[in-house]
Amino acid sequence: MFDTIYIYHQLTRVEYNDLFNQLNKLSYELSGKKLYRDRDDRNAHVTNCLSSIGIQSIRLRHYKPVGYRAVEVLLRPRLLVEPGNYIDPFHIKDLETLRKNFNVINKPFGLPDLLLWKTKRIDAAIDILLSGEDIFNYMFLLKKCNIPEIMKDNILTIKYLESPHNVYLSSKNITVNFYCRYTALVNKVKEGLLKEEVDISKAKNKLRLEVQYKKCTGKLYKFLNAEYSRHLITKYYNEVIGTGDYYKLDEALSIVDSKISGPLSRTRTRMFIKGIAKYGTVHNAKQVFIQSNKKSGNLAVKDFNKYIHLLNGIGVNPVTIAESMKLNSLKNLNSRISEYYNHLYIDSSHF
Repeated sequence: MFDTIYIYHQLTRVEYNDLFNQLNKLSYELSGKKLYRDRDDRNAHVTNCLSSIGIQSIRLRHYKPVGYRAVEVLLRPRLLVEPGNYIDPFHIKDLETLRKNFNVINKPFGLPDLLLWKTKRIDAAIDILLSGEDIFNYMFLLKKCNIPEIMKDNILTIKYLESPHNVYLSSKNITVNFYCRYTALVNKVKEGLLKEEVDISKAKNKLRLEVQYKKCTGKLYKFLNAEYSRHLITKYYNEVIGTGDYYKLDEALSIVDSKISGPLSRTRTRMFIKGIAKYGTVHNAKQVFIQSNKKSGNLAVKDFNKYIHLLNGIGVNPVTIAESMKLNSLKNLNSRISEYYNHLYIDSSHF
């Protein structure tokens, strides 16, 4: 239920100097390289000497103008619990093993218990098992999603807008990434980011839902639990994708007719869902809606979102299935998300 975690611990000048010397020695012993200064982050010295066991990077940060010193760790918890597992997200049932392994590594450096480190970023992640055909169908439909206003102009959102393999929407503090896990790992192998001998076949038929939260404030124990993972995944999945099921246009209109009683509201909702089908994606339709609306931008967005919520309320996704597709309907994945967390909640809620 978690992928990457970024944590930090503030240091005194003496602690910083001692740790710098210790890590410099360790890095050279394990990798043949001493700490190096990051070209894009000039206040940090970095080592990746423990990346193979899940400590992706260690940064010693010294910001001289204010005398700030800290050690930062980019952690891949699943690897630290199960060496060699690059496929699956970390499960909260393994928390004590993670804590023990992390603390054993850091004990010689006099650093605190894992859960007492402060948190910069945490990535909630779950994998949903689907057939290869269903992954293709879901990705095709998910790509037509709503893009929150805070994400639509982001350079990374724009970069990946046409990618067929993932829904990648980013802002300063949040990144939403829904993608085919196997395809992503195949690309990592091709790019040399993952060794060829790693068996990635277990990632087949897995759709990864991931939300990266980059504005954490507080110690790790506050975030590293099942409920927080559920909160992030559910909140941003619902905001971007919605909760309604997918239907072909005629069936979606039929449901609108049967479930919306007011004639004016029914007519406008029909026009709304036809508009999304016409312009191809919720995002494209929203831009047209805003430009043609007499109200100001923010009020027009509120009007648009009102119809999104109305459709979700009657169980219809604003994105409809193209006539050329073989399927007539497709269940929303929100029920699979709920099943995932409900299944593990009893086992993990005591952490």
